[in-house]
Amino acid sequence: MKTIRFSIAGDNSLADINEILSDQEARNSEFLDSKIAYQDQKVVNLVTFNLYDDATVPNELILKKKSQKPPQNATKFWEGVMVVSKETVVVVAYRAN
Repeated sequence: MKTIRFSIAGDNSLADINEILSDQEARNSEFLDSKIAYQDQKVVNLVTFNLYDDATVPNELILKKKSQKPPQNATKFWEGVMVVSKETVVVVAYRAN
């Protein structure tokens, strides 16, 4: 399976990041993880996706700060540090069941 990576600016809100990731997933890919990186002298979130050959679209992606209550009817699949609104935050990614 092929993977792609791209960066998301660290000044985005969590809702904005969730929307960017979901938009990418609508294009036959699935969010895998994110790492903090430096790009062009800025801190960014370097995100990785699996690419699918068919029209597979994963279940809804839901991002929450670790300090927030988990969503109902969803399964945790990733946890890590992201830059959100210019701050380092522990983020948990869930998939709707």
